[in-house]
Amino acid sequence: MELELLRHQSQLITLPFEHRDIRHFFLVGGYGCGKSFSDVMLILELARRYPKLKAGALFGVASLSGVLFTTTIANTVEAICKETGIRFRLDKRENIMYVGSAKFKIFNLEDYTAIAGYNFSVVLLDELDELEQSKALGAYKACRERCRVTLPDGREPFMVTTTTAQGKRGIYKIVQDLKREVGIDGKSTRTCVIHGRTIDNTNNDPSYYADLYKAYDEQERKAYLDGEFVSLESGRVYPKYSMDRNEIDSFEVDSLEEVYIGQDLNLGYSSAVACIVRGNAIYVVKAFSFDDIWTAPSMFRHEFPTNPLYWFPDSSSKDIFSLQGFKQLISQMDIRTKISTVNPSIIARTTMVNILFYQERLFVFRQKDTAHLREGLDMRGYDKNGNPEKGVGKDAYDHMTDALEYVTFRIVQDREEFADIRQMRMAGYHPKEKV
Repeated sequence: MELELLRHQSQLITLPFEHRDIRHFFLVGGYGCGKSFSDVMLILELARRYPKLKAGALFGVASLSGVLFTTTIANTVEAICKETGIRFRLDKRENIMYVGSAKFKIFNLEDYTAIAGYNFSVVLLDELDELEQSKALGAYKACRERCRVTLPDGREPFMVTTTTAQGKRGIYKIVQDLKREVGIDGKSTRTCVIHGRTIDNTNNDPSYYADLYKAYDEQERKAYLDGEFVSLESGRVYPKYSMDRNEIDSFEVDSLEEVYIGQDLNLGYSSAVACIVRGNAIYVVKAFSFDDIWTAPSMFRHEFPTNPLYWFPDSSSKDIFSLQGFKQLISQMDIRTKISTVNPSIIARTTMVNILFYQERLFVFRQKDTAHLREGLDMRGYDKNGNPEKGVGKDAYDHMTDALEYVTFRIVQDREEFADIRQMRMAGYHPKEKV
């Protein structure tokens, strides 16, 4: 049986074996580009190359649901196996697909905790970006932890993800995080990203692409038809943020400039951003992350030894400030702290930030310590209930972005330079302070 594969399909089933030191492969494709058939061909290639794995190891295949996998990928695998004389069996009770002598464990992406106890040599993830960001990150991490058994020919275990990117969300963050990793050998984590375009799938009727092209705007075409990572404004918390307009090269902060610091607090870790005001604009000049809140005052003062410091913590910090010795530490560092009784509403905070970005009155220094903040501004989306996403763990985006929201909201409320913004019709908020 001869099958003519598309460019990106051929790349997906050959590159993992040509580049044996890469453990993370991604096919990011437009709708209808042939991602599912790419999965099918990779499954058949794995079964051909590795009919038997080391004891206790399996191949893993994850989809949004068992039904979806059965009606798309598994059915196509079965059809090709019948035509080519390859043994095929689908055990729906145990969720295991047998292709020849190879075994593929099937599990649902949303139920990724169910893979605990399994050991994989290869894991294939289908349409991972359809999950909300926190679940996509959790699923990838869980699968990565279990993908650990070397293949019989010595090839390192690896993961393959095939999906359409839903803007700069889960898959984009996974890829960016992998690129930033540095291993115990001092080397960066190598990744391979293949892009597949809808128009390249000549098996579709030409009218299919033409119809979708009319339905999407320019950014949506790049994401849904060309398989690119782009910011889709409709799904972003900060749609008015632009890397081109709102990120700038750093400059020196004067020694006597007032510095305003916003603080987000979580158990065991927290984030903060420091801003200055020049003219009628706010500049984020520094971002902080720390595990111990007791180190925050000294870190702030070390960074800005002679500047007047104003600290606007999360309203949940009231209990921390009641700790014996903490107020004295703040006083020693000559920091003026303003604690609100409650945080401003999410709608008011995010609206304020977007107005500032749109008017080009909020800028972020383009430097290493602000990288996570800038990425969060570019990527943070909404959960299924329509609320700004709350991530899990210290690397979630909302910690840095919340800190930015707290401090910018207070600056706009307190400084005369932003009276025009205060006069706009926004959710009213008049905090009571403890100074």
